[in-house]
Amino acid sequence: MVYAQEFHVGLQYDTIACRANPEQSYALYLPSGYNSSEDNKYPVLYIFEPAARGSSAIKIFKPLAEEYGYIIIASNNSRNGSWDIVFDAADAIFKDSYARFKIDTTRIYLTGFSGGSRAALTIASVTNRVKGVIGCGAGLSPLKNYHPTSKNTFVYYGLIGTRDMNYLEMECIRGTLSGINLKNRLHVFDGPHRWPPESALSFAFDWMEINAGNVAIVIKAKNKWLARADSLFATEEYLLYQTEISDINTLFSESQFNNNQRLDSVLKYKAYKAEVNNRDKWQAREQEWRLKYLQGLTELAFTKWAGTDSLFKDGIWWQNEVKMLNKYVKNKDLYKSRMASRLLNMITASCAETLWRYVQQNDMVTAVNLTSLWLYINPECIRPNWTAVRIYAMNKDRKKTIKYLKKVVDLGIKPTKAMLKNPNLEFVKDTDAYVSLATLVQ
Repeated sequence: MVYAQEFHVGLQYDTIACRANPEQSYALYLPSGYNSSEDNKYPVLYIFEPAARGSSAIKIFKPLAEEYGYIIIASNNSRNGSWDIVFDAADAIFKDSYARFKIDTTRIYLTGFSGGSRAALTIASVTNRVKGVIGCGAGLSPLKNYHPTSKNTFVYYGLIGTRDMNYLEMECIRGTLSGINLKNRLHVFDGPHRWPPESALSFAFDWMEINAGNVAIVIKAKNKWLARADSLFATEEYLLYQTEISDINTLFSESQFNNNQRLDSVLKYKAYKAEVNNRDKWQAREQEWRLKYLQGLTELAFTKWAGTDSLFKDGIWWQNEVKMLNKYVKNKDLYKSRMASRLLNMITASCAETLWRYVQQNDMVTAVNLTSLWLYINPECIRPNWTAVRIYAMNKDRKKTIKYLKKVVDLGIKPTKAMLKNPNLEFVKDTDAYVSLATLVQ
């Protein structure tokens, strides 16, 4: 067996082609403590990024790889879309890395963000050869035959932002996994739909290490977890505090830690009971409004963005809804504010995912409607503005293509050569806006 003789520790490698299938590749980081000449083997974390950006995912986990001694490997091919793409990528990087590196095959972990998180949980469920899964920003596959069962033996640590569109889904997954006796935990951090911060991810590594029998980490981890619980109590996040204390008592056992007296007191607080009622009220509203907005997105295929249409939810209806949600985001009531952020997040994600389906169907009117809604919610973000460039260029709308070319330049876009080679932009190459964009190519 050939181990990692050609790679240096402590360095990130962005593209390593798989020997048996060079079209498949992955990004790699070997921790400084890795030694290919010793008999030791090392735990490995495989990352599945929803847009196949392996190198960007590696950067997030490098400090944790050093602290906990993990090999980190991220696929450059796995992405949202076909499950065949995901499975082929996973198979390729597993086989190649097993041959090249000193991997402890009893300590294989998977993680991913959003669609990549669904991929990680699916692969673990199907193969049942994984020790643990760190799910970030999303949970189960839409396909039930890819869900975990009582036969699975891995542990699961989920992380979700309070303003993430998939928040309610991740709250439900805990009950789902507990129902099949699959050990799990959910960590909530303050933030939108994004990779969790390093500080939150470190709790997931603690969880994996403790469940793997690493007793050396227990005292350090316990103190960190207690500090988080104290912080939640101090900020009067009593529901999260309740969950944290329950998990701490389970993980570290009452012989090592007993904070039940304060928890019992919290459960009697009027503020706790009010928080429960407030959470239930706004989560019920969120479920109701999600259905309303998903219906509204479908109706954009039958109406127009500009003008009033009494039969369908048109652009005017959407603008009024977005104004209301933006007002709610600024509300002092955190449950109301977070609900509004999650709904806005859900709407923009739905626009981004579905508009290209309409393009494939040659329904450019609906594609423009969805792009307009996305821009109305996120007018200062590069991604919807660049999408507008592409959509209007396909429509040969010179005026609006130039308008959004100027906008993405003003927003500081970092274009690639591939972006400039888009054949739909040929008809604006003579404009100052295109020239300005071309000068920014890295």
